This record gives sequence, C-alpha cells and structure tokens, in this order.
Amino acid sequence: MNISSFLNKSSNLLNDNFSSYILIKDKNNVFNHILFPFFKLNIESFINSIMENLYINRSYSILVKFGFKGNTINLMSGDQIGIKIENFHDLEFYKDIYNIIMLRMDDILAKYDIDSIPDTIVISYKELDISTKLEFFSLNKKELNKSILGEVKNKELFSNRYLPLTYDNSYFGNLIETDLKYKYIKLLISNNLKTGMKYPNILMDLDLIKNCNIYIKTMKFKNKETKIVIININLYEYMTYLTKNKLNEKSNLLSDISLNSLNDSFKLRFVFDLNTGILLYEVLDYKINSNVFIRKIKNFTIKIEENKVVEVSRSLNLDYIKQPKFKSNFITNPNLGVLDVETFVNSQGLGQVYCIGFCSLLEKDKVQVFYLSDLGPSLNSDLLIINCINSMLVNKYHNYYWYIHNMGKFDIVFIHKTLEEYNLNYKKVYYILNTTYKDGKMLRLIIKRKINNKYIKITLLDSYNILSDSLESLTKEFNVDNLKGSFPYSFVKENNLNYIGETPEIKYYNNLSISEYNKFYSKNNWSLRDESLKYLKSDILGLLEVLDKFKTSLFIEHNLEMTDGLTISRLALNKFLKFYLKDSKIPLINNLNLFNFLYLGYYGGRTEVFKPYGKNLFYYDVNSLYPKVALNNMGGVKAKYIKSFSYKGLIIDNIFGIFKAKIKTNYNYIGLLPIKTKLGLIFPDGEFEGVWPSPELKLAKELGYEVTITEGYDFEEVPSFFTDYITDLYNLKSKTSGFKKKINKNLLNNLLGRFGLNIIKPITKIVNSQNLDLLISTRKIKSFQEITKNSFLVNYVPLIDPKICEDHGLDYLKVLSDNNFTNLEKNIDIFDDVSVLVSALVTSYGRIFMIKIILEILKVGGNVYYTDTDSLVTDIPIEILNPNLVGGDLGQFKLEYKIKEGYFISNKTYCLVLNDDRLIIKCKGLKNDSLSLDDFKSMYFLSKNVYGNKISSITDLSKGSVVIEDKKILLQHDAYLKRKKYYNENGLWIDTKPLVFNNIEKGIIPYNN
Repeated sequence: MNISSFLNKSSNLLNDNFSSYILIKDKNNVFNHILFPFFKLNIESFINSIMENLYINRSYSILVKFGFKGNTINLMSGDQIGIKIENFHDLEFYKDIYNIIMLRMDDILAKYDIDSIPDTIVISYKELDISTKLEFFSLNKKELNKSILGEVKNKELFSNRYLPLTYDNSYFGNLIETDLKYKYIKLLISNNLKTGMKYPNILMDLDLIKNCNIYIKTMKFKNKETKIVIININLYEYMTYLTKNKLNEKSNLLSDISLNSLNDSFKLRFVFDLNTGILLYEVLDYKINSNVFIRKIKNFTIKIEENKVVEVSRSLNLDYIKQPKFKSNFITNPNLGVLDVETFVNSQGLGQVYCIGFCSLLEKDKVQVFYLSDLGPSLNSDLLIINCINSMLVNKYHNYYWYIHNMGKFDIVFIHKTLEEYNLNYKKVYYILNTTYKDGKMLRLIIKRKINNKYIKITLLDSYNILSDSLESLTKEFNVDNLKGSFPYSFVKENNLNYIGETPEIKYYNNLSISEYNKFYSKNNWSLRDESLKYLKSDILGLLEVLDKFKTSLFIEHNLEMTDGLTISRLALNKFLKFYLKDSKIPLINNLNLFNFLYLGYYGGRTEVFKPYGKNLFYYDVNSLYPKVALNNMGGVKAKYIKSFSYKGLIIDNIFGIFKAKIKTNYNYIGLLPIKTKLGLIFPDGEFEGVWPSPELKLAKELGYEVTITEGYDFEEVPSFFTDYITDLYNLKSKTSGFKKKINKNLLNNLLGRFGLNIIKPITKIVNSQNLDLLISTRKIKSFQEITKNSFLVNYVPLIDPKICEDHGLDYLKVLSDNNFTNLEKNIDIFDDVSVLVSALVTSYGRIFMIKIILEILKVGGNVYYTDTDSLVTDIPIEILNPNLVGGDLGQFKLEYKIKEGYFISNKTYCLVLNDDRLIIKCKGLKNDSLSLDDFKSMYFLSKNVYGNKISSITDLSKGSVVIEDKKILLQHDAYLKRKKYYNENGLWIDTKPLVFNNIEKGIIPYNN
C-alpha cells in the first residue's frame, strides 16, 4: 500500500492496542515505512524499531514525515539521515537520531504555523546500492553536527606569530636606527624586485622612512629560522604623504579613513619577510584607552583589552540585488487558457477523471470538453486525459499557458500520472515533462511533444498561487458572467455516467438550500452528462473571465505581465524591481553560511491565547502591519561578522542585524522573545539562548531582560528601501474597490516575505531507483513521491552536501569527482533576488509593534485575551491609549468587531458572539460551519472535546488518484499548550503566563510559583 494512502486511512488504527509501531512493507522493496502514533513514540520504541527492521552490514537512508490533523497533512522533516550499520547496532548513534528528529519537529511546527503535535511520525527507509568504488566511512560512534557556526578561521592572524597582541612597540623586536634603517629598506626592495612583485608605497620614498620606527625580529618555524621586518608609522603622516603625492592606497584598512578623523593613537604597521621582501600583511592599531586598543588586519578587526582578545569581527563583501531585464510589451500576453477536470470515486475507492475540458482566451466561444462514457464501455480515464492533452499540443497552442485552479493539490495528480505512465508503457519519452514542485505540491508542469520534427510546448500553472481564494469567491468578487454553480459530486459513479432521470436528492449537493434546489429540480429529464459538461464549462469560463480581468488590470495599472510570475509574491517583486529598486542596494544574501545563520533569526507572527473567555471585548486589526513596519530602517551592504570573547558580550547599542544571545528574563506577563519548540513558537520566561534580530534584543533589554550578545552579523543601518512602493500601493488600495482593491492589497502584502526564500532553487525530477539512491545519499531531499514501481518524483537541493555525504558514509571529495553523482544536473540555480535579512527584520518589527501596544493596554489596566500576528482582542477601546492609533491609515488599528462574549480555545480557534448576536467562528483546518456556539461552551465550561468537519484530500500519485471527502476531526478542549494555564477555585481556566524555558539545560519546565 502506498504510504500516502495508508496515512490517510490509518486514523482508526491509532486507537487500537498494537505494539508501538506499524511496519508497512513495500511490495516493490523500494521504501518500507515504520509508522508510530505520536503518543507511543519514545526513545526506546524508536531504537527497537530500528534494530528490528534494519540489518547489520547494510547502508540505509531514512526520511521522516510528520502527520497532522488526522494525517490529512503530511510534512517531510528536514534532510534525510544516513545510517551505515556495520557488525553491530550503535545505540548511542540511534539516540542522536531520535533527538534530531524531535528537534526537527520543532522547526516544522514553527515553519508551517501548526498548533498541535503530530498524530503520527513515519520513518521511511531505503536500503542503498551505491557505487562500490566510493569508500564508506565508519559511522559507529559518529556525532551528528549540531553547530550553527564554525570558529573564525585565520586564527594565526590573532596570534603572536608575527606581531604581538599589544600596542606597545617595545615588544616588536630590535629597534634599528640611522643608516642601518636604510640598509634594511634597500635589502627589502632588492629582494622584492627578484619576485617580480611591485613593492608597496611605504618603501617608495626614503624620506618617509625617516619618520618610521623599524624593528627586526627573528622567527623560528619548524626548525627553520627567518627574519621579519616591522615598519611602524603614524597613520596621519602616511595618509598625508599619500594625499600629497596623489597615490592610491588599495588597502581595506584605509578605505573609510579621512585625515580629519586621525590623531596620534593611530599607528600603521607593515610586516615584511626579509628574505623575499614580500609584504606579509598590514596592521592598523589605534588606542581606545590605556587598556584597550583595536587592531585591523585584512578584513578582520580585533579588540584587545589588557592583552586579551575580547572581540573579533570580519568585514563582508556583500553584493546587492540588481534590476533584471524586463521585456517591453505593448499588449498583454493573449496566449493563455484554462483547463479543468471533474472526478468521481470509483469502486476501488480511488479518484478517477470522467470529464475534462479547456478553453483559450482567444476562443471563448469554443470550450472543448471530453466525457468518459463517450469513449465506450472501457471507461479509460487515461485515454480521456491523453485525448485532451493531445488536443492542446498543437501548433496554435504552442507556448500557451494553461491555468488550473488549485492544480497542485488536485488536477495535476491525474494528468501527471497519466503522461508519465504513457511514456513508460511505450518505453520512450513521448511526452517531455518538466516540473516545479514544492512542499508536496506541484506548482508548474511543462509538457513538450515532438510533432513533425518540431516541439510543441504548453505550460500548466496553478492560478491559486496568484489568486488564493476559492473559485466561487473569485467569480463573485470579479463580477463575472459565469459564476461557480452547484453540482452533486457524490452522486457520480462509474455505473451511472449516462444517467437521465430525476434530479439527484439534495443530500448529494454541498451547502445547498431547499429554495435553490427547487429552482433546477426536474422530475425526469435531468442528465448527468449534460449537467457535468455544463458545470465544467461554467467553471472553465468563470476562471477564464477572472484571469482576463486580473491580467488586464495588472498590465494597465501596474505594467506587469501575469505570465511572468508563478505566484503573487513573484509579481509583487517584479513590480518592485522594475519601478522602485532604482539605486537602492538591498544586500543579496546568497552565501549559504550567512543565510543559514540569519535564517535562525527569522520567526513568524505571534499567535497566542492570554485569557480564554471574556465579555464586552473589542477585536482590532492593524492596517497592513508588515508594510507599515517595513518603513523602519533596514540593513545595508556594509556588514561584518562579530564575535565576543568577553563575559559582557557585545555592546547592544552599537550593533544592528541578527545576533546570537544568552537571555535571562524578568518574568514579564507577555514574554518578549520568540523561541521555536515542539509546541510551536513560544515567548517564554527563563534562561535560554538563541538568535534574534537586534531590534527585539534591544527592546527586551530596555524592558528588563538580561541580554548577553555573543556573536552575529552587524549591518550598516540604512533607511528603508520600500517607502515609495508601500506608500504608492497603500494609496492605490485606499482609492480602489472590488477586485482592483484586492489586486493592490495582494501586491502590497506579498512583497516582503518573498525576500526570505532559500537561496538555492530546488530541482524537481522524475528519477529511477538507482538515481534516487544517488540523490538521497548526496543531496538534501525536500520532498518525494512514489509514482510507479521504478519512478519517483523528487524535489531536492542540487548542491552535493558534505554533511549528507558524511551521514551516508561517503567520501565527499570522491563524490565531487565521480560522474555518477555529478551528472544529475548541469547547473545549480541560485536566487539573485533574495535577502532573508529583510524578511527577518520585518517580522521582528511586526512583533515589536504588537508587543508595545499590548504592554500599553496592560499598563492602563486593560486586558488582552488573544493575538494573531496583526490583530488583538482586548477589553478596552484602543483609542484610550491614543486617538491616533485607530483609523484608516497605514499601521492604524481598525475595529473589526464589538464582542458580547468571546471564547478563545487555542491558536486560531475561537468563537465570538457579537453585540448584534452574529457568530464569528474560526477553527484552523476545519470547516467553520461544522462547529457551533454550544461546541465552544462545551470545550470551555465543561472541558469536553468536540468533533468538527474537515475537507481532506487523499492523494496517491502512484495511482493518479485524489479523493476529496469530509472527515470528522476531534477538537481537543485542552489543545492550547503554548502558555502555562491558570485556573480559578472551581477549576475553570481563566488566565495564562509564559512557560518557563531553559534550552541551556532543561528545555521547557513547569512553573513553580
């Protein structure tokens, strides 16, 4: 059984009494799967499962997936882990793996903003057959690499090897004077000329040497003796000499120094090797006080206090994001259309296509449709899809873009499987397929077919990525002629495709009233075929109208081409780069080590319950929170890495960027700094360390936290790059209405997060089992799906990863030189328009904005009940704090609801009874209309769990099936765990406080006060 299908059908098993895990054997012996109910997983059960199912003298790769919400959401957890088992099981190594998996769960919860622990954990393992000429390491006793930053290299620069760590010249060697000084200078020049290298400015003028102190020092390295020459000069004199003689000094040491800033404490030291005359390095020393001086060497700066290094920094050469070339179009691209499919659940319980069609923008009166029973009694859905795709792969549709709404989760599964299987059956690549795949969802499918020695190409795209609403909402919002209708999906079966008779009962329709049903009810002439085709055509034409209006508005009002972006965030970025980037220099963060560190300081919004129940409340939203805070200062291209060796840490007022710090809180009611844990993003009390943007660290220190900053990346603080873009888009949004307002709002709100993308573009490929082994043993796998017996859709980072190689027992250098491992891709594509620094700062500013308001509310005696990124619920009008806080301007609060009674059970799970008695019910992941006020009363007052409905999809790529169904999901009354709960004398939950957290020693620990 395919693992995706099993997971979605396994919920009932989880309550049965079985051993701690279920083993799912793959009949094709590709992947086997060990499924744990989360509540039964512990370190012992994990180790036992490994020992029982993985054999000695074998090599394996394991991939981990977490199942959430009744296993309707399955997310891969981090990189695959390699295990080479020699002649015994290494239990300590298995413990390390278990701990890594638990840490990864924390990241998954935070990344996808999931508010509950997993239902299941699935360990998928595959025995590897890797080229024998690559040697394996012994992985027994191996330690997994958990460090986030290596120590500074070039340590010899900070040692006493050439120049003592002192400002005092008397330690530099023997001082030479008078004529002997010129003798050594001439010898340096003579020896240097033999090397063919140009000697530096300091040796060019013998008159300049008069004002220098010159020292000779004998050094011994590996029993070999050599002499070095150290030339010291007052920096003011040297700079004056350069200016007078119009000489350029290329040294980084002097690039930011002006004559006016100098005094006698600035000394320049030149260190030469006497034998060759080569300049080893230049050193700039300047004294801060009698105990402290600064030394600069190359791009390193060292702070020395009482002859000890207390701080080291390294300047970075950062590039910046540049404006790409945009094509000039006089008209918007007309070469697009819409494709749609309709399915039913067959007798095997699998989704099957029975109706498919398409229409191009230039042929709105010609919708081509295909119906399964028209092909004959065989009901071959694959042939139906092939006929449709072949009708699109013709000359007139060459280079067309075909949009499918919510393609990635539904329609594309059927289409992709059919085309891939066709190629396999005919044993040739009849259809050339190129996919873009992310987080288990296909974003784009390019299909090419050779006809009469010419390739015809079409591209299938998901319109949901640029218009993220249901088709029903979009057709209403864009006011199109073809509105989304009603259809009895569950009525369709493989044995009634030609049904003609009475209209199916109302139970087969979703959310349809009796009055609406009666309008189209027919006693005896309702045709399933006619109604299916009518419904299909209406969906196709409705989406086509929406896209036409959308792309026309984009082109006329924003000079953007819809087909130039897969997502709305890409279109927003195109607008910014095209018209607003101008001379701004946004640091391009495309160095992997730098990205990895900065990403540690990139957190999401704050979603928390403070008090679970209240009356007479106010619900406020911030108008465009992230655009508002993005007007704050940003980081520029001038940057440096800094590390402190002092117990005091770095001086917080002197830095701007993202830093690692040790924190001791003052037990604030709110909690000020985010931490990623298995509970999601929490704001704890306690003692812990982590990585945060400096604005949050400064706020925490101002409010009483002990903050010791140990290392991080310091950027030049510059004015925001986004002021004009945000101002213009917000003004446009304010002046427009309807779908045009929606477009402006989406362009405004979807730009900033785009900068936080990972720097390396993943590759999506369909590979066989052998190439899958090569990939999972050498690259980071983002996601994978089994398609056929020997066919796998894999999304992976193309870089050969040294740690993945090491984990799988491979010699990284040999892998790099082995063609079997390197020929899987020709080029590695790196984003040239990303800057995670921007996204990290913006989300940090957003949390600060909300924390300050919450603290002000508490200060005047108010209470806060709930907050969700850019909204909060309180029991006082915010106008009390300041009348200017509320209004329609950017960053002002807007009163959404006046609440008679509010129940806040967990993150994104609440019920509001408004003053006019309307109900507002929100429950992330569930259909809101499946819950009632009584359900929330039961959860809060009676501590009872309730059930709600979720529309879930069961996807099986190997069978080309998607089944949509309603599923009962248990909603737990005590699901909220991100803060410590407090109860009254009757046992009723009334308040919360931050959890106590100590990641240095103990993790999350309970309150003891």
